[in-house]
Amino acid sequence: MRNIILLILLFIGSLEICAQSLDSVLIYKDASSECPKNKRAFTYNDQGQNILTTYGEIVSNGSGCEFIISEKDSLVYDDFNQLIEIYHFAETDGIISIRTRSLYYYDEHGNDTIRLIEPWNPFINNWSKWIRVVNTYSNGNLVESTSYAWLEYTEEWTNLFRTERNFDPVSNRLVDQIIFVSDFLTTEETTDSRNDYYFNNLGYLEEDLYSDYKDSTSSFLLRRIKKYGTDNFGNILQLTTFTVDSNDVQTLSSRAINTFNTDIEKDQVDIPSYFHSDTSRHILLQGMQDDWVNDEWVFREKKEYYYSELTKTDDPLSYKKLKIFPNPATATIHFSNPELLERNISVRLIKSDGTFILNKNVNQGKMNIDQLPAGLYYVILRNNDTHFKGSFIKI
Repeated sequence: MRNIILLILLFIGSLEICAQSLDSVLIYKDASSECPKNKRAFTYNDQGQNILTTYGEIVSNGSGCEFIISEKDSLVYDDFNQLIEIYHFAETDGIISIRTRSLYYYDEHGNDTIRLIEPWNPFINNWSKWIRVVNTYSNGNLVESTSYAWLEYTEEWTNLFRTERNFDPVSNRLVDQIIFVSDFLTTEETTDSRNDYYFNNLGYLEEDLYSDYKDSTSSFLLRRIKKYGTDNFGNILQLTTFTVDSNDVQTLSSRAINTFNTDIEKDQVDIPSYFHSDTSRHILLQGMQDDWVNDEWVFREKKEYYYSELTKTDDPLSYKKLKIFPNPATATIHFSNPELLERNISVRLIKSDGTFILNKNVNQGKMNIDQLPAGLYYVILRNNDTHFKGSFIKI
């Protein structure tokens, strides 16, 4: 996948490659309903990057099913195809507005070492500090993750919880994960819970045991067991969950049954990263979830996954980072790169879903955006033979 700003509008003699992408996920809460209850829809740019995810409910309007959007995530990537920003929009009283942004920072190996989550504060017309996550890696594995919260009254970060992950030195498989929580005021750290992972002889996850830490005995108490049923490709065909009481009695709780298209592997399809989180090798077509109630399985929900053809485009151009301020902005944006000041430059403006909306020349390194609707926009500038790219939010 290529950078989000390298759109086909700038490509000359480009090569088109046909591929598939995850188009949408329909979620049914009623087994007999013709209309799904919820939907996730994915939009890609010409480089196959998921640049927009929309969430919402589906309602029956008498003649069919209507998708009503309640939330949106707009995603931005850097030159190394790494996700660097997610802007989250949500609906209130019929209006979708910006709520939070997530910023990702990577080390030289491409590991995401820091993530910041910042809410938009309309009272100060700027982003506020909120959550910071710091990750530590060893041999390419995430071995520690610490989450902090920003305290306004002390103006400092305080530790919320920390996760330690241990790997088998021979197989490099995750062995266990322990979570420690911190007291909000004293910052004293205590053990909270633990997961232990067991794999079959093919290297696929077989069991996940979750335990709570009991202070009175200074030991872990088993609370939940997840048992995975996989095929020879690592596809998770069934996940069965059991609860465990204080007397170590196991009780059947729920199950998930998945159906895969074994003709298409996940690595051959453009899929958002969170659909790559398990060992399944092929693309998922359907997922059923049931609860065990009164000695029988009761339907909870069904998810259907749909895929569509996607045209990718390879691009020979390289870009410089465009510096934009203020950001977010209401009426005017300025380009602070020294080589763009006092010049007549060509500007192309693209909406967050990849739609081209503007092509014009601007002077003095600034541009009026007063007439633009609120949202996230990407900018491509051309100054002689040099191209720049950046993004801004209009509020």
